Amino acid sequence: VSAWTLYTLSEWLGWVSAWLPTFLAMGYIALRRSRLFFALLIVLALIFVMLNWTEVTMLYHEQRIESGETRVDAWINSMQVLRGHFIFGVGPAGYAAYYMYYYPEEAMATHNNYLDILLQAGVVGLAVFALFLGALGYIAIDLLHRIRGRGDFIEAFGTGAAGGLLGTVVAMGLGDWVIPFVYTQTIEGYDYAVYTWLFLGAMAALHRMITKGEIEIEKMKEWVGID
Repeated sequence: VSAWTLYTLSEWLGWVSAWLPTFLAMGYIALRRSRLFFALLIVLALIFVMLNWTEVTMLYHEQRIESGETRVDAWINSMQVLRGHFIFGVGPAGYAAYYMYYYPEEAMATHNNYLDILLQAGVVGLAVFALFLGALGYIAIDLLHRIRGRGDFIEAFGTGAAGGLLGTVVAMGLGDWVIPFVYTQTIEGYDYAVYTWLFLGAMAALHRMITKGEIEIEKMKEWVGID
């Protein structure tokens, strides 16, 4: 059992785009719940790394060579396509066709949602998407401020959704997990990507409900003359 556990952990730890966003989201949620609990998690993580230092360093070097360097090469190659289509991009999934036609020996998926959007929709599309993420970030921060200290399901859901948003922003830079690229994950990728959008949409809806409820309460207080 111990050998199987170590093997499973080693395989999973090699998948940076999976565990890094997950741990960041969990860490943020833990920090919101208790600073002491967050500190305890950090200590446990450091102990785990120290006890498995050899395996961790091996995984790091493997990932740097197999994933890190190849991703950088893919990002550099993508700039060749972008040069002539900087403003509006090459259209949905269009850069794959450009790759295969102009650079068949260097064709690689970007494994980066931000670059995918930049290549497909240009700087205009990326700017709009950045504004969208910024709006979600504002909603998350304002929601956390409004629900802090409630100690109920609403606070738990809002905190979890905010942590999920943090993980989502990081995950998008490490793969096409949020907006699946049709030539890598195919349309089936939306089967799991849809959950991210459902939770973010629910977070926005919760913020709207909380805000509207507070506004109605303030109006009622004014109507009855309560300070």
